[in-house]
Amino acid sequence: MIVCIFKYPSGESCLSPVATDTNGNFLATVPSAHACAQELAVRVQIYLKPSYATPSCRYQPDADGAFVLPEAIRMVEAPDCTRDTLGNDTERARHQPLRTEATLTVVPDKLFLLDYGYEDMNLLVWDDANQGWPCFIDSNDPPAMLLSFAPEIEVTDEGGASITFPNTAGLTAGDVVDLYVVGGSGTRNWDDESVGEGVWSALGTATVSQDGSVIEMDDVRGLPFLTWVGFKTR
Repeated sequence: MIVCIFKYPSGESCLSPVATDTNGNFLATVPSAHACAQELAVRVQIYLKPSYATPSCRYQPDADGAFVLPEAIRMVEAPDCTRDTLGNDTERARHQPLRTEATLTVVPDKLFLLDYGYEDMNLLVWDDANQGWPCFIDSNDPPAMLLSFAPEIEVTDEGGASITFPNTAGLTAGDVVDLYVVGGSGTRNWDDESVGEGVWSALGTATVSQDGSVIEMDDVRGLPFLTWVGFKTR
């Protein structure tokens, strides 16, 4: 687990507790220099297991200035998905369809995979009926579909990654939906604006295809990073 403290006079600080107390709770002590912190973001990830979605949650202090994390953060593993073989031409787009027909299209040369490889990339369709909504989603205004990329990946160039959703919302051809992404570790949009850890941020729009089967991104630049992405109907 990584805990980052935001919005205090000297900047940002991250802590990484690696052990739990006797009740299984992770503990992190905020240094006294950061006692005036106004916001906290918590990222939970399982190292060496990139198939697990990485939730990031943001919290505000209570009336006493204490940060209380009210809900458990759920770790969910993304199932294996079919994908095009990598081969030697890493500049060619590859497709990774889910069983629900959602498809991630990537150009491997335009991704910063760090410690992972193309074969490690997976997608998870979030099942809110069984798992509830993640902490960054307002349950009173949820998306029609939410996907998580596992592991999180930086997109280094325009056109490096794009997502196509199945039209499970029953929309008609030409209907427009609003796209949202979740900020991760050092994420920035195509305008080079920072998207904070755990922030559910508007990205752009997508349109239902002429045959009504899928919902496709309108911005040809695609996704600026691979964390979580969802859409809301209008």
